[in-house]
Amino acid sequence: MLAMVAERGRLRSGWGCLLVATAGWLVSGGCQPSDPATVPVIRATTAGPAEPGAIELSEPRAHFGPDDVLQFEVKYRFTSGGPTNFYCAEVQFPGSESFGVKYMEGWELKPEGTLRDGLILQSPDVEDFEIRVTEAFLPQDGYKPISNVVRGKVEPRSFPVAAEAD
Repeated sequence: MLAMVAERGRLRSGWGCLLVATAGWLVSGGCQPSDPATVPVIRATTAGPAEPGAIELSEPRAHFGPDDVLQFEVKYRFTSGGPTNFYCAEVQFPGSESFGVKYMEGWELKPEGTLRDGLILQSPDVEDFEIRVTEAFLPQDGYKPISNVVRGKVEPRSFPVAAEAD
């Protein structure tokens, strides 16, 4: 609250100081700069990859875990570019309608490592699989292949499959 002081019969308040300060601000031009040419311009830009990405895949493996989840893994290494965009590991099973994808962002990847994930398939009677990696600057622009295609055999189950009850 503004303090009020009685001085020689007059009542003074902080309102007078506030009015003088506001008037000075308005006379000086307020928030408007005096010279529009000195206003800094800020532009948003997006940076694309310095060079196109390329990944080398190796050592694919796949096996069924509990509950018929197919666990897959593949080693990867960026041979050019780096993990800066959006990526998709596509897993296909020749001779089957089953397929799977693993979407990733650049921050999730290193220059080299191992991709691992699990898939629940429509038909768990698959024997062969293929994996490739695709890349997109933005997901809505579509993904383009940037890796070799690696193929492998699904490892046999190491535990008995539960029989379904009728």
